[in-house]
Amino acid sequence: MITTRRARRALSLTGAALIAGAAGIHVLWATGSAWPARDRRELAEVVAGADEFPGPVACVAVATLLAGAAVVVGAGDDGRVARTGRAGVAGVFAVRGLAGLTAGTGKLVPWTPSDRFVRVDRRVYSPLCLTITALVLAGAPRARR
Repeated sequence: MITTRRARRALSLTGAALIAGAAGIHVLWATGSAWPARDRRELAEVVAGADEFPGPVACVAVATLLAGAAVVVGAGDDGRVARTGRAGVAGVFAVRGLAGLTAGTGKLVPWTPSDRFVRVDRRVYSPLCLTITALVLAGAPRARR
């Protein structure tokens, strides 16, 4: 258990920064960028496990949700609403991370992810999601008694 306020704050801000970074990448993809892939088709396979990459509206929607999650995690508030918000963010990232580790991401999306995506998901995306989960939970301010 993390006991110092400063250490919890650093963990919380690290989690918020990772989430904000993911939001930024989704904004980049909304502009048409294929980074870090060579082209949009490869990006679709590696990032979504699909034949076509989601359009700009979907990318902006995900970016907006991620940005909101980053604010919730990074705000440092210890009120009931903030604690509930952080628990929700941690829960979503935990489900996403565990689904990827068990090759179950296909149960969360309406398509069958490519084999390449499943491999990258298990090695990269899922551990990242579970790391974010741990940072959010460990960095949460303690409830007042």
